[in-house]
Amino acid sequence: MIPLTNLEIFMLGNPSIILNNKPISGSMSNKAAALLCYLVLNRDKMYSRDKLASIFWDSASIETARYNLRYTLWSLRKILDADKQQAPFIITYKDCCRINPDASIYTDISEMEKLLEENLESTGSDLIESLNKVKSIYKGEFLEGFYINKCPDFNDWVFFERERLQRKYFAVLHQLTKLYKSTGSYLKSIEILNEMLKINPLQEELYEELIINYIELGDRGSALNQYKRCSNILRDELNISPNESIRKLYNDIKNANSHQQEPVYPASGLIPSSKLQVVFINENKIVNRQEMGNTISIICHPLVKVPYSALSDCARMIIDNFNHDLLRKLPPYYWKDISRIENSANEVFPSEINNDSLTHASEKIRIYIAFESLFNLISANMHFSISIKALHYIDKPSMEFLIYYISRNRYSNMTVVLEGREREPLYSDFIKYIETEGLV
Repeated sequence: MIPLTNLEIFMLGNPSIILNNKPISGSMSNKAAALLCYLVLNRDKMYSRDKLASIFWDSASIETARYNLRYTLWSLRKILDADKQQAPFIITYKDCCRINPDASIYTDISEMEKLLEENLESTGSDLIESLNKVKSIYKGEFLEGFYINKCPDFNDWVFFERERLQRKYFAVLHQLTKLYKSTGSYLKSIEILNEMLKINPLQEELYEELIINYIELGDRGSALNQYKRCSNILRDELNISPNESIRKLYNDIKNANSHQQEPVYPASGLIPSSKLQVVFINENKIVNRQEMGNTISIICHPLVKVPYSALSDCARMIIDNFNHDLLRKLPPYYWKDISRIENSANEVFPSEINNDSLTHASEKIRIYIAFESLFNLISANMHFSISIKALHYIDKPSMEFLIYYISRNRYSNMTVVLEGREREPLYSDFIKYIETEGLV
């Protein structure tokens, strides 16, 4: 007998059945699809015909139920075993039936559970990669939106499988948030926590973790907003207040000293071996351009002090002049944040319009981290220079980013060339700061 052809059954999210790369869900009834899913997920078991008949035709007489089962099995075999030279997917006997143990059948659930078993041996970045694979497989609830009338036993089975798999998925997400938080990737942790809240918006521990992540980012405004979000949903749905630990966090934030330190931004993780160089040039100094490598040159203008205008110009120059295969190594969520100030970022990674509601501080943090990661990606692959002319005309957020980047990335394989008039206060103050910090 010729080996079986490939059958793929996706049960996480909207169910889909594919045979030899062709969708066949539309060719079978809901009862037939339900029976197939049930048999495949219990493929190691042999089922009596009466047992299956009672599960799927509980309200019918035993004779009618048996007939309906025979017809449904016949229709399934007609669709799945159209090629008579292939071994059957479903093996039927007089009083029982089962899935052929030699069948080549892929299910997203078996793939998910296989990865979860392998995770027990994984650590560090391998564990994060494996957990993200599980996350990508889980497209939604088990047999989402799938319901069979007058089949209480089957619907109960779906309910308990749905709960079991969702608990496993929740555990994966929770583990990812801890791993990201431990490596300083607070924005990734926040993104996953928000995804968990879409599934269970009443779980107070998730709001608490969100607040802690925002505190680590230094974004007190967003931390306070998460408390309000938690308080509103609990009041509206359960008529209760947040627990004591969340209220304590809220009070600690409100009572924090207004002169607290500036936010501590998480490191990008890319630390090239060379040392960052900062070169100041006034009207009387010159620099050897040939030693600057791949250079992005931007000019600040006196009438263009729109926030982030210098950074926006820099992003556009990078997108126009660097290989997009390299740029695509930067994760898409960073490009989404770059697109907040430069539309051409969508040429690298097309993304949805940024309509998320962020505080000014949170948006600033995201933009700075995205540009820091972009600069470090490029400088990790080549010597990279940024030349900023007429620095004394630069907009304030772009200037603050320069200070932020230079002070945090002293071993970046970059040269930053700054040209301006020393007599201008903004330029001279920047020089004093860089020299005081020993960054030149």
